[in-house]
Amino acid sequence: AALTERLLAGATLMCVTQLDHVRIQFEVRGMRRIDYEGIPAFTATFPDGLTRLQRREHYRLRIPRGRPLYCEFSPPCADAEAPVRRVSLPVYDISCGGVALLGWPDDFVPRPGMELGAASIPLPDLGSVSAGLYVVHVEGTEGRGPTAGRFGCRFVHQRAGDVTLIQRYIIRVERERKARE
Repeated sequence: AALTERLLAGATLMCVTQLDHVRIQFEVRGMRRIDYEGIPAFTATFPDGLTRLQRREHYRLRIPRGRPLYCEFSPPCADAEAPVRRVSLPVYDISCGGVALLGWPDDFVPRPGMELGAASIPLPDLGSVSAGLYVVHVEGTEGRGPTAGRFGCRFVHQRAGDVTLIQRYIIRVERERKARE
């Protein structure tokens, strides 16, 4: 009751939410109590505008569970004589500037500042993104294997057309998601 009275007494109300990992905020005025289909509710004037606050330079798309992407790369190896091996890790999210990967093999632990060399991410029906990966952030370093955590990488030495491929992929996945809603 006290919160309701404070809400109604205020000149403005700042509303803050999140949509697709982007913070959205807007201000409403003129809050008043109404009865909506027999249920107590509030109404306010329509906001003059809204603000979208995105911390990153590029929009990040979280990969849908039913349509996974995988990133293939060669982890660094301490033994220079060992044959080069490729690993494939699930992509957690992707943007035009980088990618977050889930888990890592038992014999490799990503560390910020590490460069992973050439990586390949096949995008269904569009082609493959090929770029170097530079590890920026590591989360959950306690375990090993696919449930170890995730690590975020910035693309380096990216081909010119890769940004366009990623943009097309993001737009297509977002359209499909919105069509299902």
